[in-house]
Amino acid sequence: MQQINKNNFISNIVNIYNVAKLLEIDIDEPFQIQFFTHKNPFKSTWYKLTGDGLMYSYSKEGSYNCKSDALEGLLIGKHQIVKYSEMINS
Repeated sequence: MQQINKNNFISNIVNIYNVAKLLEIDIDEPFQIQFFTHKNPFKSTWYKLTGDGLMYSYSKEGSYNCKSDALEGLLIGKHQIVKYSEMINS
């Protein structure tokens, strides 16, 4: 087995689509995260699940080029997603 490194890594888009389905979001859909230690989501941080993983931006329409470490909390249920559509309907 060849060791994976920065030069030969290829993102597994099938796994990313499975995670999106599990979290009930679409690929490239902006959302916020309500962390278990906070009552409300951080209003200035937006997330998207992309082919490169979970990315974040400080603007909903901004450039999502920063990787996030929050995926583990979402997958184990410690954090929860707050969709943009849910925020404007409340």
